[in-house]
Amino acid sequence: MPAATSRQAELPPSSEIVAFCHSEGCVLAHDAIRLLNALGHRTVRLTDGMLEGRLSELPVDTEAAA
Repeated sequence: MPAATSRQAELPPSSEIVAFCHSEGCVLAHDAIRLLNALGHRTVRLTDGMLEGRLSELPVDTEAAA
């Protein structure tokens, strides 16, 4: 996960970071959470993906990603 380690300094330290996968068997979100927790970030894994969240009309902050 080189991108996660090289860009982790850009993450706001006071924010909670949400990790998710696009498919059921994916372990990348779990790996990202372990890495980010080790670097001192607060994280949570989204059980469903972004599509399910948007269909459920959950709020999504797109400004921070821009």
